[in-house]
Order: sequence, then C-alpha cells, then structure tokens
Amino acid sequence: MKTLYLVRHAKSSWDNASTRDIDRPLNESGIQAAYSVGNELLLHHEKPEWIGSSNAKRAMHTSVIFSRVLGVNEEDFHLIPSLYLCSKEEVHAQVSRLDSKLTSAALFFHNPSITEVANALGAKSLMNVKTCGVLKLKLPNWNIGPGSEVESIQYFDRSTWHSF
Repeated sequence: MKTLYLVRHAKSSWDNASTRDIDRPLNESGIQAAYSVGNELLLHHEKPEWIGSSNAKRAMHTSVIFSRVLGVNEEDFHLIPSLYLCSKEEVHAQVSRLDSKLTSAALFFHNPSITEVANALGAKSLMNVKTCGVLKLKLPNWNIGPGSEVESIQYFDRSTWHSF
C-alpha cells in the first residue's frame, strides 16, 4: 500500500503588492502552521520518503519546514517547477513517475489544482483545500489518474482529520 500526501502551501504574505506571485513568501502565521501541521504528521502518521515541491517560494518554504520537522533527507527533496499553476493531469503525471519502491511521498503545490485532484478522487464535498491543508491518500500503486483505485482519503484542515 502507498501513502501519498498532497499538501497546499501555508499562508503567504501579501505585504508587497509588487511581488510576483511565484515569489510570495510565507507570512508568520503560515510559518507557524507549517511547523504545527508537520508535527501532526510526525506524531501520528508515517513520514514521506520523498518530497516534491512547486518552485513557488511559499510552496518551497512550506515543504522545507515539513522536511526538517519530519527528518526527510535532503537528497529526497525535489523541486518540480511544473507543479506551479499545474493542472490535475500534471499532478497525476508527477505521481505516476514516482519510484515503485517508495511507499510514501508528498507533493506541495497550490489551489485550485489540489482541490480539483481531491474532488476527482472522490472528496466531492471538499470545496476548498485550506492553506497548509493535507490530503492523505492510501493507494495500491502510484496511479491517481482516471479509473485509479483509492482506498481512503483523509483531509487535515490544520485542526481536524476528516475522512471521505
């Protein structure tokens, strides 16, 4: 069985209106949320063996915080520029490329893609994955495309786990 975490970046700063979207950093509450949610995974769930992140500053920062909290090795951390402003099909493609030997992985990226993936996999009542929200999928293999099997979907909204 495979465990896939899909994580929306933590809350970003809008302090400087001239900052390009890809360059927006996390704000202080986003940094705190990333540490808090990372600790939730550390204490109650298996750690991902592999982490991939969008190259947007806020997603990278969120994933680096999670990596440090979870003790993920630096060589198991990967920047994936195509996860920035990606389609759900691109997410499917990234997941399908994961090494079959891995049993757990995490991808850090953005809305609306993460909510679209969640809805397509069966979490239809999930209208919006909140910042620093985590989807935990249990899968027989690294296929989340059309017709794939998903054993379970859980969603953590920074305070509570929900099952779909």
